[in-house]
Amino acid sequence: RMVRSATFVVHIADSVGKPVENAQLTGSLNMTLMDMGKTAVKFDFKGNGDYQATVPSFDMSGPWELTVDASQGTLRAHMVFQVTVFD
Repeated sequence: RMVRSATFVVHIADSVGKPVENAQLTGSLNMTLMDMGKTAVKFDFKGNGDYQATVPSFDMSGPWELTVDASQGTLRAHMVFQVTVFD
């Protein structure tokens, strides 16, 4: 919901399913229907391949994209998640 905080959890595993520990994650939120700029999202490592970020609220309801970039040494990954925020 728009006026509540939202928590995002990302699980990272290697090609055989082993959790990836201590990767560096950066994220950003972007509304897809209008240019509201990008909001940086900070992920913290929670253990067992899990990374968590919380945003206090959203400026507007509607479709958003959460872009996440992960790196560990020379390895890199990029994912975009679709998020719908309701009033």
